[in-house]
Amino acid sequence: ARPLTAEQPPFAVTGEGSEAELAKLAKLAELEKRGEESMASDNKKFEYLITNGGIGGQLWGVCTTTFFLNVWIASFAGPAVMVGLAVAGKMKAAGGVAAAIGAAYLPIWPRPKWLHWFMQQGGIRYFRNSSLLYEEPFQTSAGGKTNKKLLGVHPHGMFCLGWGILFARHELDQVNFCFSTALYNSPFFRLLTKCTGNPQPADKKTFLKLMQEEKPMAVIPGGFEEATVTSETKHRLYLKKRKGFVKYALQNGYTLVPSYCFGESRTYSNLQGFWKFRMWLNGLGLPAIVPFGRWWFPLLPRNSDMHIVVGKGLQLPTLATPSKEQVDEWHGQYVEEVTALFDRHKANYGCEKDVLEIW
Repeated sequence: ARPLTAEQPPFAVTGEGSEAELAKLAKLAELEKRGEESMASDNKKFEYLITNGGIGGQLWGVCTTTFFLNVWIASFAGPAVMVGLAVAGKMKAAGGVAAAIGAAYLPIWPRPKWLHWFMQQGGIRYFRNSSLLYEEPFQTSAGGKTNKKLLGVHPHGMFCLGWGILFARHELDQVNFCFSTALYNSPFFRLLTKCTGNPQPADKKTFLKLMQEEKPMAVIPGGFEEATVTSETKHRLYLKKRKGFVKYALQNGYTLVPSYCFGESRTYSNLQGFWKFRMWLNGLGLPAIVPFGRWWFPLLPRNSDMHIVVGKGLQLPTLATPSKEQVDEWHGQYVEEVTALFDRHKANYGCEKDVLEIW
């Protein structure tokens, strides 16, 4: 296993099994258990490194990632399959699919700890090396009150694999992760996320409701459009027209916290070009992507490195009715913060010559 940087991170886990590494594993487990408390009480940066050291971890990761992607695909395909079966006269099969879809919307499903743990650990073990670095503690509460923070997750990539890692983190279990309303309303993906985390639709009504309740939140500002422009050889963010989240943050005095997932764009190849047509499809709520991952099963992502960096917060003022100029100003500052975060860390992850493109 190769090191991430010349300076070894404070807590690392490898598959070698030496006493020193087992001690680090115990330390990491302790931090995982402490969760929010550790993030709130320690002023030092937090860095977690998982270096996969065996076939067992890879198989675990493959199973978890395959399950995640199948649920994602089945959520969109389920209604079409049901209609197709009904048209073909296979009413029993169509009824079974309809029953499964209906059950996914019932409010009775629990949040089993074993499923959360299985998805969290499997997701990070899929990659050759994965790490998570906080430039400052990400406190979701202090003094008995929640902190008004909005975590921006970049880039979207094909299937938001970095977002999935953050979604399952213990220290972020109070954060409301907002994503595509179409995907949130799709039956099986909705069920999986509700059983493993704290999902919310990224619509205006929900956004404003959560902010008025001063809830910590997370969002992928680039959305389907950012997935569409993803390139395995470029670092691209779709942000120029994404100003709504900044406006809402200004209205409620939120702190914007940028994050960047190094390696997200390398997990898949993606068709380039035909931008106008594909953006039109995005406007209909459809992801216009053509992903190709591992050669032996293209839907699986390449298991390259995945390194997530969470930056320092940008505190916004509270402006009940911000002007267009004020929204533009703070949006520009946020874009500068994301770019600066990328530039500060790109050399650590083999991207020292790369430039972050803002679309």
